[in-house]
Amino acid sequence: MTGKSVCSGIAAALVLFAGAALAQDRPAAACRADTASSPVALAECDAALAANTAARVELLLGRAALYRRSQQRELALADYAEALKLQPGARVLFARGEMYREAGDRRRALADFDAALKLEPASEPMRAARKALAQEIERAGAMMPLQQGK
Repeated sequence: MTGKSVCSGIAAALVLFAGAALAQDRPAAACRADTASSPVALAECDAALAANTAARVELLLGRAALYRRSQQRELALADYAEALKLQPGARVLFARGEMYREAGDRRRALADFDAALKLEPASEPMRAARKALAQEIERAGAMMPLQQGK
């Protein structure tokens, strides 16, 4: 057997294993960030969170994304806060910063982006998002009228 056929056999086994694992964990799949927001997806995500403590941060981030899509920002913020308690890190801060930016809260978005970049200064996506936000803030400031008497 050649090295190439061994690798392809291992890859096939991994695909089968991953498929079987996903089939067993359908509620957790509902918490993926790319899942369409719906009451059913949220209910499945809630069930997965109740049953799965090992992947709790991932599930919280997925549910927060579902809440963001359905404009339930307070619920998304609660999930981000819990995820940060369990695993403080750049990814969670960045995701929360994106939600703040979407909501128009540039100050909080900038604070989260800056905190995320302190933890992962080499992250190009985070740097690009922070730069775009800074430019957005500059443009908004340039459009503000000058106040008289100050």
